[in-house]
Amino acid sequence: MDFPDGFLWGSATSAHQVEGGNTNNDWWDFEHQPWSAAQASSGDGIDHFHRYADDFALLRSLGHNAHRLSIEWSRIEPAPGEFSRTAIAHYRRVLTALARTGMTAFVTLHHFTLPRWFAARGGWLAPDAIDVFTRYCARVTAELGSLMPYICTINEPQMIALHGYLEGYPPGRPRPGPRRRCRCARVPALVGVRQFRVERGVPTTAVTTRAPRRTWRTASPLSTCSRRAAAAMVAIIGRSARSRRGRSPPGSARGRRSSPHQRRPGRVAPQRGNRS
Repeated sequence: MDFPDGFLWGSATSAHQVEGGNTNNDWWDFEHQPWSAAQASSGDGIDHFHRYADDFALLRSLGHNAHRLSIEWSRIEPAPGEFSRTAIAHYRRVLTALARTGMTAFVTLHHFTLPRWFAARGGWLAPDAIDVFTRYCARVTAELGSLMPYICTINEPQMIALHGYLEGYPPGRPRPGPRRRCRCARVPALVGVRQFRVERGVPTTAVTTRAPRRTWRTASPLSTCSRRAAAAMVAIIGRSARSRRGRSPPGSARGRRSSPHQRRPGRVAPQRGNRS
C-alpha cells in the first residue's frame, strides 16, 4: 500500500502507562485496592519519565514521523490551583526532544487519570469540574502550546463514561451523569486552546476524540472505511450501554419477540382459524 506524502505514521502512549511513579492520581489508588481488577501496579512503568529521549530515538529509528503522548495532570497541578514549574519544565524538555527528532507531536491533556484531589471532590461530577479542567488546559497551552502542533483535550470521553461510570473502573462511580459533563468539558477546553493559538499566530488545528451517537465524526468524511469504522463504534458503545442499563440490543434474542403474535402480559394472542 502506498501512503500519500506527508502521511503521519506513529504510535501512542499515555503518561500513566509509561512514565512510572505517577502516584498522585486515582488510577494509582485503584491499582492498590484489594478488590481492583488491576493485575499489578503501574510502578516504575518503563521509566519513560527519565528515558524519553532514548525512547523517541528508538521510535524514529523504526520509521515513525509522529508520536502521541499525554501530559499527566496530577504532575502539572498536584493541588488545586497549584501548578508545578518543575513539571511544566519537564514536559517542555520532553516536547522539545520530540521535536528535535523530526516527529510531529500529538499531545493529550487528559488520558483517563485524574489528580487525587480532583477525584476526591467528585471528579467529573463536581459542580465546577468543567471550569477546573479548563483552567488546567489553559495553563498547559499557555506554557507549552508552541510545542504542541496537535492537541487532544480528552482521550475517548465515551470510554470514560462507559468504563468509569458504568463498569466500575476509575473514577469508579456507577452514575451516568458525567457522560454529558465529560463531553461538555471538551468545549471550553478546546475554545481556550484555539484562543491561545490565534493570539500566538499558531494554526488552529486541534485533535479531539468524539463522543458516540450524533457527535461522532469520521476522520475523513470521504472515506468509506472511516464511515464504517465510526458506525461500528457507535453500535458497539450503544449496545454496551444498553446492556448495562438492563436492556438488550435491538435484534437480540432477548430484545425481540420471536413472533409478532407472541403473548405479552395482559394481551391475548389472536386466534387463527383452521385452513382445512
